[in-house]
Amino acid sequence: MSHITEAVEQTSALQVDLEAGVIRGVKVCGNRSKNGRHYPTDVLEAAVPLYEGVPVYLNHGLLPGDERAIDVHFGNLQNVRVESGELFADLHYLKSHPQAAAIVERAQRFAKNFGLSHDAEIEATTDNQGQRVTRIVQVNSVDLVTRPATNNGIFEQEQTSLSKTTCTFKQLIEGLSLSQYIGKFAVLEALEREDDPLLKTAIEIPESGQATLKDATRQLILATLADTSLDEFAVLDQISEIVAQQRKLLGQDPAPVDNTQESWRSRAVAAEAELAGARDQVIESVLKTHGITPSARLTRTLRQLPNRAAMNAYLDGEELGPVLESQDYELERAEPEDLADYQPAQDDETFLSRMRM
Repeated sequence: MSHITEAVEQTSALQVDLEAGVIRGVKVCGNRSKNGRHYPTDVLEAAVPLYEGVPVYLNHGLLPGDERAIDVHFGNLQNVRVESGELFADLHYLKSHPQAAAIVERAQRFAKNFGLSHDAEIEATTDNQGQRVTRIVQVNSVDLVTRPATNNGIFEQEQTSLSKTTCTFKQLIEGLSLSQYIGKFAVLEALEREDDPLLKTAIEIPESGQATLKDATRQLILATLADTSLDEFAVLDQISEIVAQQRKLLGQDPAPVDNTQESWRSRAVAAEAELAGARDQVIESVLKTHGITPSARLTRTLRQLPNRAAMNAYLDGEELGPVLESQDYELERAEPEDLADYQPAQDDETFLSRMRM
């Protein structure tokens, strides 16, 4: 269902009953609107009761149901009927209204500059000839306009109107070209299986009559940003889902990223194993340079050293201090009295624990 406001101009001079305060035979809605909508006669006949007694104002309200100032109420529509397939009525106006004389003169002398613009809720379908109205659901009000073709107010006040129909996101996907959007059936199947509410989300159709995937993406993202119930993180998550959905439609379906703790742990283990493999290659190269046959114990010892220079110094029997020392970790030299109590490591664990100190 769509909310629309559009005007219709009068095609002939209007008859005014000054005594009764009635402008007779005003056209309310024709078969073809200025905005390109087609109103079939049977649709207008069904809508006659909706227009009967509807108030007529001098300007549009901001939203359906908005309260109007009393001085903009000009009259009401009565005796609504279909003539020659179009909708007509008699406008019963307030003779005491300050603008009554000017409006009546305009109706008599400049009928084409006198029109009615209806504010209504409609249902419509779109085809290659434009939009075809299938039902007028509700009439909010009817307004007097002086330039029906441009939809301006009675005193040239600029009005804003909503004249867009909608389709569901599912309908938009179904209409996409399979050659360009190769993932459309996979996306539809996944959404339907989960009964995702996104399928029923309304997408506004632009005046061109055809909504594109780009239109849908923009509208969905803007709606997410405007949703005050979402915090910043929820907004980012929802936008990410929308973008991922569009990528799937285009055939881009990247593997999901697993951010669970177990996933992080497995990746850390894999990275550590890769680093250990690279360290063993360095050890193998150093031992080959020294002509030493590798052993498990020697390899474990060399793994504790940070670089090739330290490994070479260790194998050459040189002092490791200058090699290991850095600005962040200065090594204290052992004093003679400390060496008197020194006992060599008796096993690998003791040696390695001392290397870590």
